[in-house]
Amino acid sequence: MAKELRFSLTPTQRAYVESDAVVNAIIGPMGDGKTYASIAAIIRHAQRCGGPIRAAIIRDTLENLKNSTVQSFFDVFKQYPHLLKFRDEFKKLTILTSPRVECHLFGIDDPVALSKLQGPEYALVWLEEPAPIVERMNAGLSEEVFNAALARCARQAGTIPRLQISMNPADEDHWTYRRLVLEPDVNPDFPLITKRVFFVPYGENIHLKAEARQATMAAYQHDKAGFTRYVEGRFAPAYRGKKVTPEYNPEIHLSKVPLQPAKGLVSFRIFDGWHNPACLLGQITHSGRLVFLDLVMVDNGDIRTLIETKVRPLLESPRWKDKAAAWRDGGDRSMMQPDQSNKQMSAAKVVEALLNTYFEPAPHLWPVLREGIKHALNTMVGGEPAVVINRELLQLHRQLDGAWHYKTDVSGNVIKLGDKPPKPVKDEHSRIGECFAYACAILRPTKGVPMNHPAYRRQRAMNLRRAQSYAAGGL
Repeated sequence: MAKELRFSLTPTQRAYVESDAVVNAIIGPMGDGKTYASIAAIIRHAQRCGGPIRAAIIRDTLENLKNSTVQSFFDVFKQYPHLLKFRDEFKKLTILTSPRVECHLFGIDDPVALSKLQGPEYALVWLEEPAPIVERMNAGLSEEVFNAALARCARQAGTIPRLQISMNPADEDHWTYRRLVLEPDVNPDFPLITKRVFFVPYGENIHLKAEARQATMAAYQHDKAGFTRYVEGRFAPAYRGKKVTPEYNPEIHLSKVPLQPAKGLVSFRIFDGWHNPACLLGQITHSGRLVFLDLVMVDNGDIRTLIETKVRPLLESPRWKDKAAAWRDGGDRSMMQPDQSNKQMSAAKVVEALLNTYFEPAPHLWPVLREGIKHALNTMVGGEPAVVINRELLQLHRQLDGAWHYKTDVSGNVIKLGDKPPKPVKDEHSRIGECFAYACAILRPTKGVPMNHPAYRRQRAMNLRRAQSYAAGGL
C-alpha cells in the first residue's frame, strides 16, 4: 500500500483487494467492511497498473453516494484528509496517492443515466450496493448497469481492467445471484474475463462493535430472509407471504450434487398451459421416488411453441437422448378444454400429437392438489425422501422455499375470499409451483385422504390404476 496509508484487512478483505481477476465481488453481512476493502482495492489497483488510473464509482443515486460512500472515504482518510480532493458537488474525486486516482461518482437511478458511462475510459469501475436495501431507500442497480460497467472497465490504455462489486446479499431472484454466484468463474467463450467472489464470514470483522452486530440481529429476528442476508451474509429466497409448501426442506429434498437423467427409468413431463407455459421433466425411480431434473418455459407463447423450441431440443440433447424407458405426460386439467377456434383441438391434444403420448390430467380442485404436495413431501421411501430436487433446478427450489406463496394481510394471516380455501398468488413464477403440484398428484396419488368430492374419487382411482401400470423397480 502507499507509504502513508495502512489498511487493517481481514483475510477475506485482503484476498479481494489483491485479486487479479477482472470481476471481483465482496459480499457479506452489514457492517463487515466491504466498502473499506473496496477503497483499499482502488489504491492497490493503481499500484498494480503502475501509474495513474481513472475509476468510476456507481451507486443507485448520487444522494446515497454522498450519504454513505463519500462518508466512508472521509472515515478511511481521516488522518490524511489532504489526500482527498472532492469537486463538482462530490461528483468528482482525486485520490492523491502514488499513483494518483481520478474518480467519477455516478448516481444511476434511471436508464438515461447509463449514458454517463460512455464518457471517459476507465481502468476500474466500482458498483456499490447493487441489490435493493429497502430500509435505506436504496433501489439498487440494474443488470444493464453491470453490463455497461463490464464493457467500460477495460478501456483505459495501458491499464489492467477491474470491475469490483461490494454488497449485502440480495434475494435469490436478483440478477446478482445469477451473474455472481450461479455463472462459472470462467466462461469458456470469454476466458480472459475471470471472476472471483468473496463471501465475508460472519464475525470476521473484529472492528465491528458487538452492539452494532446485535442491533442488526434484533432488527431482523422476525424476518427470515432479512436475517439470512444482513446477519449471516448469504443470499436468500424472497418471502412475500405464507409459504405454500412449508413441508419442503432443502436439507432433505434438495440433492447434494447435480443430477443427470439415468438410463432405463420411466420419465415424466408435466405441463402448465395457457400463455406462459412451463414443463417440469424428471424420472421415477424403481422404488417410486420422484426426481425433478429440468424445467423449460416460454413467455407469451403456447404449448406448441414450448414443445418445439424447448422440450424437443432438450430431449434430443446428450443429457436426455435415449435415457427414458418410457414417458408419462400430464398437467393442468384445463389443458383438455377445446380451443375456441378449433373445437377438435386442445393444448392436451397438442402434447399428445407432438410427443406421441397420452396426457394425464391432474385434479382440478386446489385442496386435492395441496394434499398431494403435502403427501409427496412428507413421504419417505426406504429411508429416503419421495421427492428429490436437482440442486441445479434452482427455480423450483426457490418456489418451494417460499417464493410460491399465499397472500397475507399486515398481520401475516392468509387472506381468504369468502368461505373458499385460499389459493396461491398467481404471478409469473407460480406456474413452476403448479407444475410441481400436478406432478405430485399424478405421479404419487394420495391414499386415504379424506376427500369426498366425486371428481376427486374418480381422479384418484384413475391415477392409481395408471401408476400401477407403470410399476417398475428402484434407483
